[in-house]
Amino acid sequence: MKICVCGWYFTDDWYMSLYRINDKYPVHIVCNRYDDRLPEWGLSYTERENTGLEFGAYNHYLMRIWDGGDVLFCHDDLGLEPMLTSDMEVVDGELAFDRIAERDAGDQAYIFPNRKWDVVNHGMHGRMLKMSERLLKWCKDRGGFWFDKLKNHHINEGISRYHALINESNMNVRNKIYMPAIKMGVRGVM
Repeated sequence: MKICVCGWYFTDDWYMSLYRINDKYPVHIVCNRYDDRLPEWGLSYTERENTGLEFGAYNHYLMRIWDGGDVLFCHDDLGLEPMLTSDMEVVDGELAFDRIAERDAGDQAYIFPNRKWDVVNHGMHGRMLKMSERLLKWCKDRGGFWFDKLKNHHINEGISRYHALINESNMNVRNKIYMPAIKMGVRGVM
């Protein structure tokens, strides 16, 4: 599994977690704005004009950087809580990436911290989703993901168009993974 991050908030804790798992799950940040700390984190990144918010960043990755394999797409306004293993040991939240990678998520799954986030976001959101290589190839062959190129911040339209696209695929795309270690909507010091 590879990881594509829509870079905007640049919280130190999240990027330190990404740095720690980068050897196992290669991380690429598609920056919607530059931050001086980017070179310090030692992660691959690309700068682009901020159009289309997360799906604009994800499309940029798909069409220009992706070279195969499953991808975990995510915002960077995320964080991690410690996790409890089956041996009742408390470990760093980075274990969540292993759990997501191990799960058979079909061709696409949204990741939510809990059922409440799922319901509030109507079962869909661009903050964190895992896509199979098969679905990504299918989307790329059709021109990629729709995003708001006019900067009108039509987030809901982008998600609706994304769903219309993947529903045409006849693939297994209605899956969800609940991962309590994931904190969403975190806004750090910019």
